[in-house]
Amino acid sequence: MEHFAGDYRVLSRFARHYQTNEYLPFPNNSFYFQVLPRDVFDRLNQTKSLFSSYDCLSQVLMSIADQEFHGELTFSSPSELLDELQTKLSPIPHVPGTSWSLSSSHIV
Repeated sequence: MEHFAGDYRVLSRFARHYQTNEYLPFPNNSFYFQVLPRDVFDRLNQTKSLFSSYDCLSQVLMSIADQEFHGELTFSSPSELLDELQTKLSPIPHVPGTSWSLSSSHIV
C-alpha cells in the first residue's frame, strides 16, 4: 500500500502546502521554491532497490538460522551460529565484534 508514494502522478496530487496550496519546496542551490523535478524523483526511486539482493540474502540467512534454532542444537550460542552462517554464505564475511542479526527485530 505504501508504494503509492513512489508514483509521481499520485505524489503530485497531494504534495502541496496545506494553507497556500503551493507545491512543496525542493532545495535547488539557493532557490528554495522549485517543485521536485521529475528526473530527481525518478533517480530517488531507483535507489530503493540498490541493496535489494543483499536484503534478500539476509532474509535467507535469517530463515536458515530460524531452522537451526528450532532443530538439533549444534552450536554453543545464537551469535556463534549467525557468525558462522554469515561467513559461510554471505559475500560479506563476518567482522568480529559486529552482529548483522541485530538488524532484525524478530531474532533479537
